[in-house]
Amino acid sequence: MLELDDAPDADFFIPLSIVETRRNSTPLYIDFFNMFVANVVGKKTFESHCWRQKASQFVTVSDEALALLMYKNNYERWTDMGKNDNWKSSAVQPKYTSGGNACQTPIATKHKKTKRLLAKHR
Repeated sequence: MLELDDAPDADFFIPLSIVETRRNSTPLYIDFFNMFVANVVGKKTFESHCWRQKASQFVTVSDEALALLMYKNNYERWTDMGKNDNWKSSAVQPKYTSGGNACQTPIATKHKKTKRLLAKHR
């Protein structure tokens, strides 16, 4: 586990302003593309086209926008996880959402009765 003195500095993480980074630091944007955009378009599609075609031929503007939104939504949470060397949970909530994984799902929605009630209202 990282000690406070050993915590990575800000340069360790891909910056929140990744759009500006795209213009100024191609290697960092390639990392973002490989880690986030690949998951949006699908790993198999990404791996079969990456480095063989222009990104614009297999990645839509919407794909890139969704990857940027997921990145910005979870940036503070993931940064906290990295600083604390705890990749399972964080006290920091995503910026725009409140659910999506077991660590964020309210306990009440895990109960059968609550699930049935929620299902009726959908």
